[in-house]
Amino acid sequence: MKKTNRLFLCTLLLPIAAIVLELLPFGVVLHFGQPDGESLPSYFSHFDLTPYGYANFGPFLTALLSCLLLAVILLSLLIRKRFPRRASLILSAIGTLTSLMPATFGLRSLTPVGLCVTALMAAEFVLLLLQKEKQA
Repeated sequence: MKKTNRLFLCTLLLPIAAIVLELLPFGVVLHFGQPDGESLPSYFSHFDLTPYGYANFGPFLTALLSCLLLAVILLSLLIRKRFPRRASLILSAIGTLTSLMPATFGLRSLTPVGLCVTALMAAEFVLLLLQKEKQA
């Protein structure tokens, strides 16, 4: 298998892995205050709209961007032009940034699943950069 084919296969598998992690029900955490002063953590999927309703926009946007990224990569299989590759590079960069948005609520709002999604989106960005350099 050629190295470019391996890179393309990895760029296809990374968003799929990110979407699988985003579907897990403990990817996003919200901390709700209790009458005794303690905070009770509640966990949600990235696709759940409950965190979005509590102004935690990052996880849902990341989930949408990773689905859109997968669609663009699958589209680039059919259309071998520059636009889908550039669009996927931009989507992976924005997805990496939005996956870090829960950190604005404090580091305790980051979960291991959320950090893995961030790592997968960042790895996707790096692989797309490497693939772009190979074509240039």
